[in-house]
Amino acid sequence: INFAALNKNDGTREKFISRFGENGTLVQFDYEAFHLRLAANLIGYQLPESSVHEFLAKQYYGTDEITPEQYEESKARTFGMMYGYSDDTGGVEFFQKLKEYSSDLWEKYRQNGFVLSGTGRKVFVEDATNNKVFNYMMQLTETEEAISRVHNVCNFLRLNDTKVILYTYDAILLDVPNDEFHLMENVQNMLSKGGYPVRQYRGHNYNNLILHKI
Repeated sequence: INFAALNKNDGTREKFISRFGENGTLVQFDYEAFHLRLAANLIGYQLPESSVHEFLAKQYYGTDEITPEQYEESKARTFGMMYGYSDDTGGVEFFQKLKEYSSDLWEKYRQNGFVLSGTGRKVFVEDATNNKVFNYMMQLTETEEAISRVHNVCNFLRLNDTKVILYTYDAILLDVPNDEFHLMENVQNMLSKGGYPVRQYRGHNYNNLILHKI
C-alpha cells in the first residue's frame, strides 16, 4: 500500500487506528521545511526555528505581513529556485549561496565522476547535469538524515509498547498507548536534534491528526 497516496477526503485513512483501541493514540511527527533545512546545513547557513517559508516570503515581498496567497506563491517559488527550475535567486542570500554550492558540487562531479554524501557514500548520476547531481545529493542527504533519526527513535522505544508504524518522506507515525505519552518529549527532541524542528499531531485515526501544542 502506498500510504502517502491514501485519499484524505473519502474516509479511507479513518480505517487506520491504534492497536490499543480507545486506550491508544496515533502520533505523527513531521519536519518543518526539512529539505530547506538540510540544504542550509550543507552550506552552513543559519535558518530561523520559526517557519522557513514565511521567512523567505518576507524577503520575496519585502514585507513582514504575508497574506495566505503570498505564502502559497512563495512556496512554489522557493522550490523552483531550489531545484533548478528557475535561475532566479529572488535576491535572497540563502539561494545565492545554495547556487554557489550547487556549482561547486557539479565541478567536483565533473572532475571525479562522483560526489560524496555526508556519510561517505559515492553518488553516481546517469546522464548527469548540474541540477540532477544537486537533486540526487539532496534526496540522499534526506534519506540518510531521516532514516538515522528513525533508527534512533526505534532503539529508544524498543522496550516500550509505543512503536513507529509508518515512515513517509519527512514524517513518522507512532502508535502510542495513552500511558506512554511522556515518551513523546524524548522522541521530539531526538528528531529535532541538529536544527530540524518538528511538529507533533495526535488523533484516534490516520485521517484526523490534530496539531498538538507543546
